[in-house]
Amino acid sequence: RCNCYSSELCILERNKIMDNYVINGSQRISQYHFANSHLITSAAQHVIDRFYAVSNGANSTGAWVNGDSTHKKVYKITGAAGVTSTIYGTRLTSEDTKELAGSTVCLAADISNSLLTSASWELYYAGANNNDFGTVASPNRTLIDSGTFNVNGTMSRYSADIAIPSAATTGLEIVFKTGAQISGDVQYSHISLREGAGNSDFISLSKPLELVQCQHFYEKSFLEEIEPVQNCGATNDGEVQFAAYLTGANYCYAFIPFKVKKFRNAATDNRTVITTYNPKAANAEAYNLVKSLSCTDVTIANNWDSGFRIRVTNVATGGVNDILGIHWTAKSEIVI
Repeated sequence: RCNCYSSELCILERNKIMDNYVINGSQRISQYHFANSHLITSAAQHVIDRFYAVSNGANSTGAWVNGDSTHKKVYKITGAAGVTSTIYGTRLTSEDTKELAGSTVCLAADISNSLLTSASWELYYAGANNNDFGTVASPNRTLIDSGTFNVNGTMSRYSADIAIPSAATTGLEIVFKTGAQISGDVQYSHISLREGAGNSDFISLSKPLELVQCQHFYEKSFLEEIEPVQNCGATNDGEVQFAAYLTGANYCYAFIPFKVKKFRNAATDNRTVITTYNPKAANAEAYNLVKSLSCTDVTIANNWDSGFRIRVTNVATGGVNDILGIHWTAKSEIVI
């Protein structure tokens, strides 16, 4: 099995004999928010790469934080009054997991909870179509197995052996849940799904290789430590820059390639979702770095697995030698 999407990286992965089917189980990659805390609501959202979170009853707060000497990074959910349950999960593609059908796997995670003494786990496979789980609010999936870990305030490792049915070739979903997290923190790290009973040891790729795996589903032009936002306040923080080559209608065109080819989910929407960000203003337009003015009418086209085309209307005072800058994110996650 190889899911690192680059021939050179494939060789390295094989040499390390990797067999953790959870991408970013180490919790080391956080392109979505980096270290900024964020609200977790009843609407499922990706909070770090490959993982989503939900808070029912009331909003919780999520954060990607430093761990201890064993856990470089953990994902922390801080409860609040009124919270009735929290969910933390990841969806794994059929392409990566179909070979597990009919086998026994070991699900393991390092978990701590400063308030509650139990955390439940569930493992599902997707509906009839590959990678089509439905949404978290309206799921289309079949339960394989579930159970409960008896947790406490110390980060400890918990595991469960699970028999995967032969029908489970459409993709797998791992879900962790707590009850009424009305205060305190629940923390997750070192999440793994490995073939073989009792195979609970955590292993992971090096961080650069893990980032490549994550970028197959989500990529951004921003520097790693900058959360994607409008008007991030700088013009040298990684935004894409291109020359204002003008057509007769004052348009500028550019093709922006991805670093890593994107996941294509035929069960839902093949097209990668592109979101644009203005580096110097509170809108989604490109910015003329020479004239210090925002452009207008950004249009995205041909946004498939290798890149996308952008068309920008330059400002009226713009010139053919101007340089335009824009930020973007490209998302092709399995629908949640």
